[in-house]
Amino acid sequence: MPNTSDDLLFGIPEAQFSAARRELREASTLPAGCYTSATWYARESGKIFRREWVCAGRVDQVAVEGDYFTATLCGDPILVVRDKDGAVRAFSNVCRHRGCIVASGNGNSKTLQCPYHRWTYALSGELLATPGRPHPMEEIANFQREDYGLIPIRMAEWGGFVFVNLDGNAPPLQQWLGDLPGWMDAYGFDAMTTVRRVSHTVACNWKVFLENSMEAYHVPFVHQRQVDAARLPVWNVDTPGNGPYASLYSRDSLLSTSVFPPIAALTGKPREGLFHLWLQPNLQIVATATYMQYRQYLPLAPDKFELSCGWCFPPDTIAIPGFAEAAAAVFARSDAVMEEDMEICPRVQSGLTASLYRPGRYAMQEAVLHKIGSYVLDRVLGD
Repeated sequence: MPNTSDDLLFGIPEAQFSAARRELREASTLPAGCYTSATWYARESGKIFRREWVCAGRVDQVAVEGDYFTATLCGDPILVVRDKDGAVRAFSNVCRHRGCIVASGNGNSKTLQCPYHRWTYALSGELLATPGRPHPMEEIANFQREDYGLIPIRMAEWGGFVFVNLDGNAPPLQQWLGDLPGWMDAYGFDAMTTVRRVSHTVACNWKVFLENSMEAYHVPFVHQRQVDAARLPVWNVDTPGNGPYASLYSRDSLLSTSVFPPIAALTGKPREGLFHLWLQPNLQIVATATYMQYRQYLPLAPDKFELSCGWCFPPDTIAIPGFAEAAAAVFARSDAVMEEDMEICPRVQSGLTASLYRPGRYAMQEAVLHKIGSYVLDRVLGD
């Protein structure tokens, strides 16, 4: 029987949502519209990325006074800067005059100046000047510079990461993180330095790539040139506590290395293996015994997102003679894996747009993908 309008939600048959919500062994994968629909993307942007704590970058991107970086979060331009008092701040990266984007990329500046009409802002956001001759605002009624500073965005830090909240009503970051800091603080993420950072614009939905990154089922097939088929690592879902995250654990991985000394504070499982952790909604942390890699997912459209990757090391490791050469080998292997993922994921996106596509079934190795799907449905549709 064909679907009636009553059977559809965001243009998607409601039965497909019900099937995706079942227990892992019985569940279907998410409907294609969750990856391809502009209507779904808009709803997802509003219910997830404009409400929850979202990773915008690393604190070491604004290491000294005047350092700034920019990001785009579902169409909202964001500016993160370190002010003259040493505080890290986040603002809407939009001029209060005519809406021009104030800053681009990253850099260092004594003030923040819009390129359109040169409205100039302090690093702490206050409007300092509205230049021009004759003075453009002199005869404008009730215009007060203090009313037209950059719009602040709620911001907090954990583990050396910068998180922003566009809604302003989320619980404090530390409360929201649950017990994650307790079992990850031994890695010392906040003291690590990002020695390499790269960004890619990837032609697929952000969830397609995140799901790919949180399962090892594809590894012997997509990454066959990188692995020994006879010694494939075993991955298990291992989420030690409670919070907005899920993780996989393995004794070995394509991204692990014994070239560098283990982080001194680590004991037990963290010292013996590594965690692939997804922190809702857009941060993935690969916590190895020697270094940390992160992936930050910033949606741009239903079929496009910006992927920012960083490799972070303890200062003592960076000081080791020969570090640069050893790190270059780690980067080369990571790049090879990333290139293969960036080739396969757009092919998945293309398949999801096919008129004959129907949701599949999860393999047992894809338990975290089921968690990701359930999280998205809970946020977008409600419980």
